[in-house]
Amino acid sequence: MKTYLALILAAVLLSGCIQIPGQTSGTGTPATHPAVSGNATQGSATQGAAGEGTGQGTQGSAGTSGTQGTSGTQGTGQGAQGSSGSGGSVAPAGPASMEISFISLGWNISGTLYKASTNAPTKAVILVPMRGYTRDSYPVGFITDILAKMDSTVVYAIDPRGTGKSTNLGNYQSFTTDDYRASADDIVSARGALRNVYPTLVTFSVVGASIGSSAAILAADKDNRLSKVVMISPGRSYEGVSIDRAVSDYMQPILAVASSGDNDAAATAQWVYSTESSPQKQLKIYYGTSAHGTDIFGKEGSDTPLSSVITDFLK
Repeated sequence: MKTYLALILAAVLLSGCIQIPGQTSGTGTPATHPAVSGNATQGSATQGAAGEGTGQGTQGSAGTSGTQGTSGTQGTGQGAQGSSGSGGSVAPAGPASMEISFISLGWNISGTLYKASTNAPTKAVILVPMRGYTRDSYPVGFITDILAKMDSTVVYAIDPRGTGKSTNLGNYQSFTTDDYRASADDIVSARGALRNVYPTLVTFSVVGASIGSSAAILAADKDNRLSKVVMISPGRSYEGVSIDRAVSDYMQPILAVASSGDNDAAATAQWVYSTESSPQKQLKIYYGTSAHGTDIFGKEGSDTPLSSVITDFLK
């Protein structure tokens, strides 16, 4: 009997050494997932909206599943929203305007016409940029200044032929001297286009920058209805276009403007002022800067703003 009981006890003790699948030996806590080759399944990080997810799953010890990778931090790729959820600040509204274009010797010349406060304006100012620059090189503040200080006036800023939207026949980068000289005809045509829009217009002025000032004085010499000319950073022979005869022949008011550090333009402006032609000429040199053409706007330092100098001349 004792022998029989001893055999039963030995069998029970022996069975306790056998591990049952899904359990740890002895009294351990059941494993949640069986280990695969001793490695936890790799956690997959979720990709953020604009950035990659952070991290992979941590390798598990035998019998323990790997920790799942943490999800990616959501990206911040979108632009910052304006304050109070407004989507950003809104630029102040500029003067009322409309797009008008005209044909000049086959070129489709485009421009922006800034309207007067009256439906029957009597004065117009045509703005001609320098080479490679478009109509918006003239600051809106300058245009607003003209409209505020000059009653019954419209402003027409054009893209010169070969620039901006005025490129139906080519690009200015391939221009010859004859092409630049012919730009004067576009200004004369612009005056006619304005008259088609506003038959009440009587007085026309033109403001040109750099080689645009060459076109301006050549146009005024052709058409004496262009009664005032502003030449910003003029050159006596930019791109081979000489202004000598036109300046000498023009007998109406001219304003010549340049920076002191822009040597050629400053010398030309002083020459324009000193020629024995129109007695109604003015000269403005900005010292302490070498800015050229419309780049002078905002570079006047403590001197009178270019906007005011031009507007006072045109009034």
